[in-house]
Amino acid sequence: MFFIVALDQVTKYIAVKKLMNQPRKTFGPMIFLYVKNYGGAMGFMRKKPWLIKWFSVVLLVIVSYLFLTSSDWLHRFALITIIGGGMGNVLDRFTRGYVVDFYSFKIKKLPYFNIADFFVIMGCLLLMIVELNV
Repeated sequence: MFFIVALDQVTKYIAVKKLMNQPRKTFGPMIFLYVKNYGGAMGFMRKKPWLIKWFSVVLLVIVSYLFLTSSDWLHRFALITIIGGGMGNVLDRFTRGYVVDFYSFKIKKLPYFNIADFFVIMGCLLLMIVELNV
């Protein structure tokens, strides 16, 4: 979990240093651009960042409880990736007031992401697979 938070924060630090006040950069199918996300996923509720901030904390508490009460290692692994990514973004919300996003793909209207988002998404997908016994 701490590795995920550290990786997320280091990549956001690099994004701030290299991408802030710069035009978007493309590399193959990827687009890099410094973006301040005041809302939740895909900018959801960006006009109420205080609500997203506290909602994120509540979700982290719930997922942490699920982690502590689970005995299945794969289930716990999925939850720990969600917790690590969630902590990275919550840290941004409380220290910056927004989440730093910096990469996207050349797909129409795809939002910008960060490493924390990647781990939350991968953890959720793994959790669905584990829960559905696929």
